[in-house]
This record gives sequence, C-alpha cells and structure tokens, in this order.
Amino acid sequence: LCLHLKEAGFTNLTYVYNGQAGSGTRWVHNIKGFCSTQKIQSVAFDSKNLPMKKFDAVIGNPPFQSLEHGSKTNNVWSKFLSWSFKNSDYVSLVLPGAALAPSTFSKYKEFVTGVDLDVKKHFPGVGSTFCTLTLDRNTKSRFIIVNNSDGSFKVRRSTTDFISLSHSKGL
Repeated sequence: LCLHLKEAGFTNLTYVYNGQAGSGTRWVHNIKGFCSTQKIQSVAFDSKNLPMKKFDAVIGNPPFQSLEHGSKTNNVWSKFLSWSFKNSDYVSLVLPGAALAPSTFSKYKEFVTGVDLDVKKHFPGVGSTFCTLTLDRNTKSRFIIVNNSDGSFKVRRSTTDFISLSHSKGL
C-alpha cells in the first residue's frame, strides 16, 4: 500500500506498526527494512508516545486492545483513531464494530464517507466483529457509502447516528 501511495504522489508517508509486537520479531524487522529502502518513515505505535505531525493520509489496522499486563484500558483503537484524525484529513482504519456505536460514531459523523461491513472476508479465522471506517475532513457529500456482503448503498448522514453491523438498506 505504501508503494501505491508513493506512486500516486503522496510524499509524507509514515508506516505506523504495532509496537506491542516487539522490536526483535521478524515481522517488525522486515517492516523496518522495507521502509528504510523505500525512504518511508516507520514508527512503533505506542498509545503513550505518539508522533505529532501532519500526514497526507493515515491508513491501517491498529491493535484493538493493549497487551500490557495491568493495563487500565484495553481500548487502543480509539486512541489511534483520534490521533489519526488529528494528524490527517483522510483516515481509513480497520476497527472493531464498537466504532460504529453512537458514542464513537457521533464524534466523527460529519466526516464519515465510508463504512465497510464486509471486511471480515479479508481476515478468515478471526473471531472479532470489525469494519473499515473511512473519514475525510474535506467531504462535501451528504451521504455515507456502506458496503456489506449484499453490495453497496448510501445512507443520509443527517439521519444516521450509528451504523448497525447488520445494516442492510440505504437512504
């Protein structure tokens, strides 16, 4: 994805990876090596130590919960969502279904451009309920595009306070 964004003209790319994976793992080593050769900054996501700078776009699959023993909160994804939208006008993240509940959805409602409820097909064997939420600070659309296993449809932003994980009709 980072290479496609570079080819499309995005220049301010940073790959934010799950810092809880441990810096010595093969996966983290491969990510750091790839980013270095492509001149893409890489940063470990740590909800206590987040880089504060503007990005062209933030796209990702953040950790949903903290793996730290004795953590006061397991809700890491909401911190990442908030950080992402403070630092970019365009955000698209794989998030747990709770992101579509009124308590979170209402905070971002005027910027939501898309919700993909059919994202689970890309993660076979994962038991969680999740979605892709796309935000655009510059949207002029009155509609949110919702995708589910039956296809895509529009819902009116003005009359939508949340998106149900079983959402199946438009307008």
